[in-house]
Amino acid sequence: MKLRIVTTSFPAHPSDLAGHFVLAHAQALGVPVRVLAGGAGEWQPVPTQRYGGRLFSGNGAPDRLQQAPLSGGILAAEATMRLRRALPKFMPRGAPAIAHWLLPTAVLVASRGPTLAIAHGGDVALLERLPMGRRLAQRIDRQAFAISFVSADLRTRFEALAGSPRCPHPVLPMGIAPAAPDLGFAQFLRQRAAGRPIIATVGRRVPIKGFDVLDAALDGQDEWCWFAAGDGPQPLKNADDLGQLDPPQRDALLAVADVVVVPSRRVGKRVEGTPLALLEALQSGAPVIATRTGGMAAVDGPIFVDPDDPRGLRDAIGKILRDPPPRRPHRGHGWDVVGPAHAAWARRLLA
Repeated sequence: MKLRIVTTSFPAHPSDLAGHFVLAHAQALGVPVRVLAGGAGEWQPVPTQRYGGRLFSGNGAPDRLQQAPLSGGILAAEATMRLRRALPKFMPRGAPAIAHWLLPTAVLVASRGPTLAIAHGGDVALLERLPMGRRLAQRIDRQAFAISFVSADLRTRFEALAGSPRCPHPVLPMGIAPAAPDLGFAQFLRQRAAGRPIIATVGRRVPIKGFDVLDAALDGQDEWCWFAAGDGPQPLKNADDLGQLDPPQRDALLAVADVVVVPSRRVGKRVEGTPLALLEALQSGAPVIATRTGGMAAVDGPIFVDPDDPRGLRDAIGKILRDPPPRRPHRGHGWDVVGPAHAAWARRLLA
């Protein structure tokens, strides 16, 4: 029996980072899968059916809903309708499924059969904001086979809405792939830095990522080189813009970085779950500065600073660059480590 995976975000091509962890999760389960995904795209690393929806293009659904509630709400209604129409052909009633994101995915999928719902962060924040959020959380908890959370912080927030758990609530972070740096790109970056210490960031340029705080921290500072990988609407005046990188290029950036910064912040109800950019930075062995927000606070390895504090961030960077610590790769976040727990839940679901 194939396990159905339903998701809003899934990569449209090999270098597309949107939902790439959903693909890695599907490949780590060790069972045949079929994927129903939002957005468009013809690439099929696993058997994939698309149900479209403009909400899942560009900067992603959470930021659209946060920044433009009216138009985002219209796009969310469109996406929900498309998913509702696609589900009957994709999976018969009673078929086991995994639903990435609680809204709208788990709400629709869990009513059709045994479902492992996976909460990533923006979905829990949306439940906290919606007038019907508490009732929706209770409905998902009542109907799901289990709900897994990428961080303990997310689980605590969900249970504050839903009350006493009606189904299992495991904490299962997503994993990361082994690093495979592009050595030619690493050499290019070193030459471009021209001997200056390298600060690296990876992620979409949207408010929750806090890159504007780092931009303010580096104002007037030309002795350091900040390489910013990613895209998005937020302008960065002090960054050397690398744009969207493929995974080997990203790994090369992390390999040459003297410090990696993850300056995420709270935006309304939204906080980071356990961002893969943080885990990938720790895997590289580079010193990592992060803010103590959301699920990041429970991760071992980073040097923590307060969010929205440019001066404190600049001081922390300066301290590391003046007295660099030895590189210590953290190996505990790979799919080879976390994958077996996910695979065990998939087998329980199929059984």
